Amino acid sequence: MNEQIILVRINDYNDKRFSQKVLNQHGCYLVNDLPYEIEIINENSAIIHGKSMDNILFNQLIEDFRFYSPQIINYYNEENKLLKTYPNYKKILHKPFHLWQLLHFLQQLKTPFGRYPKNLTLSPCIPTI
Repeated sequence: MNEQIILVRINDYNDKRFSQKVLNQHGCYLVNDLPYEIEIINENSAIIHGKSMDNILFNQLIEDFRFYSPQIINYYNEENKLLKTYPNYKKILHKPFHLWQLLHFLQQLKTPFGRYPKNLTLSPCIPTI
């Protein structure tokens, strides 16, 4: 029997159900009214804290979190068992660049069939003054 999963991301910094560290990382969720935390432990990994979950719930929780943090590619449980991993996220362009440079770069990435690779991720960058 499939039960509907209600997933709510906590956007508050003051919630006694969650650790302050994870609240500051925006990794707190209520899943069917049960608290879950996705704690970022390094630049590309996170630990999921909470009641054990089935694969459907687990996948929905991670997919929602990845929308906000695509650089996190490794997900572990509280016993440090790898639960799920994704292809590596890499920064290709990290310096200010002109539009023509971006267009040239994208042209080089095109496949012979005129399509871009499926794993291409472009993140906007706001220059600091």
